[in-house]
Amino acid sequence: MGRGELPDKATRPLLCYPKFMQSIGDIIAKIQEKNSGKYMKYEWQLYGYRLAMWLEDEKRMSMYMKLAKTEDRVMLQKAWDFVKESNARSKPKLFMWKLAQLRKEKEERLNSTNKSKNKKGEHKSKNQPKTSDSNKNKPAKT
Repeated sequence: MGRGELPDKATRPLLCYPKFMQSIGDIIAKIQEKNSGKYMKYEWQLYGYRLAMWLEDEKRMSMYMKLAKTEDRVMLQKAWDFVKESNARSKPKLFMWKLAQLRKEKEERLNSTNKSKNKKGEHKSKNQPKTSDSNKNKPAKT
């Protein structure tokens, strides 16, 4: 066998493998790249990416990233759990519907607690004039 010639299959070392086979490192790197998303810098980007993949709605990935950045994570997770347990034809529609419902419930809870606090007299009314301690000690002008 001269220079530049490849050995036949019987004498070829085990490290030389056919082109269709991949090394384990390459396979692991591809799996990690697929699971991690593309060029994610922040955690909320990755969460938005995964949410889009779970809902099978890759067209609106930026919307899910914005939701992951601005919305309460607990609400997003509750909406996703609701979708996961259902047999919906359109997962993204059901997710957005449930998210809107959770927002409305949260707003109603906040309004009801604010009303109960106002009834107890814990908060001053906006119409009451502000008085300071320094004005109380001064004698009235005549």
